[in-house]
Amino acid sequence: MLGRGRRRGQAHARAGTALLALALALAACAPAPRRAPAPGPEAAVAAAEREAAARLAAGDAAGAARRYLEAARTAPPALRPRLLLGAARAWLAAGRPREALAALPDVPPDWPEAERLEAHRLRARAYAEAGNPLESAREHLAAAALAPDPAARAAEEDAAWEALLRLPGPYLRYLADATADARLRGWLELAAAVRLHPPGPAADAALAEWLGRHPDHEAAARARALRETLGAPRGLPRRLALLLPLSGPYAEAGRAVRDGFLAAWYADLAPEERPPVLVLDTATAPAPALYRRAVAEGATLVVGPLRKEAVAALAAAGELPVPVLALNRLPPSAPKPAAAPGPAPEPAPSGEAPAPDGATTAQGDDAPPARLYQFGLAPEDEAAQAAERAAIEGWTDVLVLVPQGPWGERVRAAFEARLAELGGAVPEAGVYARGATDFAPVLRALLNLDESAARRARLSRILGMRLAFEPRRRQDADAVFLAAFPREARLLKPQLDFHHAAGLPVLATSHVYAGSPDPERDRDLDGVLFCDLPWLLDPPERHPLRARIAALWPERAARRPRLFALGVDAFRIAPYLADLEAGVGPLPGATGDLALGPERTVVRRLRWARFRRGVPVPADAAP
Repeated sequence: MLGRGRRRGQAHARAGTALLALALALAACAPAPRRAPAPGPEAAVAAAEREAAARLAAGDAAGAARRYLEAARTAPPALRPRLLLGAARAWLAAGRPREALAALPDVPPDWPEAERLEAHRLRARAYAEAGNPLESAREHLAAAALAPDPAARAAEEDAAWEALLRLPGPYLRYLADATADARLRGWLELAAAVRLHPPGPAADAALAEWLGRHPDHEAAARARALRETLGAPRGLPRRLALLLPLSGPYAEAGRAVRDGFLAAWYADLAPEERPPVLVLDTATAPAPALYRRAVAEGATLVVGPLRKEAVAALAAAGELPVPVLALNRLPPSAPKPAAAPGPAPEPAPSGEAPAPDGATTAQGDDAPPARLYQFGLAPEDEAAQAAERAAIEGWTDVLVLVPQGPWGERVRAAFEARLAELGGAVPEAGVYARGATDFAPVLRALLNLDESAARRARLSRILGMRLAFEPRRRQDADAVFLAAFPREARLLKPQLDFHHAAGLPVLATSHVYAGSPDPERDRDLDGVLFCDLPWLLDPPERHPLRARIAALWPERAARRPRLFALGVDAFRIAPYLADLEAGVGPLPGATGDLALGPERTVVRRLRWARFRRGVPVPADAAP
């Protein structure tokens, strides 16, 4: 019995084993379950583009750019261009032109022509937004060579031309001499011819000379058209009136402008060409009354007034039948005269235009009168150009140091706003007291040295021992922007160096420079990069009138050189106001390269220099 039971158990086991083997065999014969196929490259790229578009629509342009770049890292070469172009567009939408250029560091020659064209256009826009007009022009010219039709080519050449005209004439000439690219050299030389010569016979001769050298250049038609618009002689107004403060607290400033104006009137014209000039003292009567008198006596252009309050009063007085070239600027909205003038402020040092004085109230959003041109030495212009220079140098995070008061606040606001437009930022701003000699508290706070010292103190308490310590300044800054007049600037720069900021570049407005070389006193400013008037920084042979003015009025010309230059330019641009309004320019001037901005405001492009051994040396590589 036991044997039969064992045999039956063995038989059952063999049967179970056979069934198991059969099941396994059947399972092996069954088709394997299918996995979902991996998306192809096109589908993956399309999915990444949808995700990036969704982020862009949600307002996250930077996130969209990062998604494009993430997809580009693994995309096949044929699909990579469209992802990199998408990243550049998104970075530009985020207001970050430097990241756009990093996404498109070059334009590979093996890309399809349409993608290469788009890449050059995006790079041109990025360079423009980063404040680099030269490279923007290069990219527009590269795009022009790829343009599919004459209209598109002309549009790119126009954009390149506008970018080149943002550069000063001497720099354009320097670039033209330095480049081996014949095509680019022709464009640079043409722009230099326009920037270095005012409209009229001088411009006509320069353009004719260019055409003689480049008869077959692609810009030859532009040069011929420029001869027709810029080469024709200009006529002066039949009778001029000057409205300036010639007595009272602003007399020295007014006389400097007057004498600069009349020096140019005398030097530039033959006796029979000189129009009569009526000179009226704005300290003796309100500006609107003097304007009416000038018009009644036959003036066809009124130059002045100089004080901001007087310009505001004239703008608020109603329609101007005769054009006015005011020598100061209105606030953002056209002001009305105050009920009573405030106390006269202290005249600004170093030949600067008088500070805003007297209270004003706004008219609302009314535009200035149609015939009012605004021309002055506005510090906001210089602050904005300092921000542009910082962007060109790659200094995206810039500390700011300004004096207490409305002037310093205006300069700080202008610098910070322009730097933000160019993708930069101000990590911190310091405000110092005018007249001080020790700026240590302000500088320690600005450079975060107090925080460094506090960390040392905490560690000493925790460890119960004295620690060897070298204060460490903040590391999130690329440069320092300094707004200061010579006295404070000569003290601030060495104190910045002492407070561990010697490695930070310092850039400044013209106010750091007194206007004439003073190596002994300015040696402490060595290394400071600053913008200033061509009148003061160009080689003397470019402004022969400056030497004549210095010989006639040596002391006053040394104290107020910029106001003399303002007077010179006020006379010299008088025939060209209509040209400027039509978009011609910039015109080379003593106070800068002059163009007309919004609300007929004359905008000045300045020169750049760096102190070396106490003397300003032109920064050749600087626009």
